[in-house]
Amino acid sequence: ADQTVAAALNGRSVVYLGTAANASSALAAVVLPGARWAESAGIVVNMDGRLQEFEQGVARHGNAREEWRILAELLSVTGAAEPPGSLKAVRADLGAAVGGADLNKLPARGFVAGGDAG
Repeated sequence: ADQTVAAALNGRSVVYLGTAANASSALAAVVLPGARWAESAGIVVNMDGRLQEFEQGVARHGNAREEWRILAELLSVTGAAEPPGSLKAVRADLGAAVGGADLNKLPARGFVAGGDAG
């Protein structure tokens, strides 16, 4: 899938935010390192298509920051949009975008947009 993404990005201005060099990061004009998945709290879409919450498992190394913080700082600098002030605010915005789910209070089994929340 990474090669497919890289092919779709070819010829475009790309800013890569991630933790590992790959075909997509090789195309980027700017590479921004973020915290690894275990160093952050967040939401993932599991194999069943459910949005599920995960907690930070280990301390971030050095000056590593969560991706949402990096993107908020970029928004702040560019003035393109009002940056979110917290992970809770990011989740509220994402929840509104996926049908009004409260992503700050996900059920234990996760949430399927437009489907079963239990």
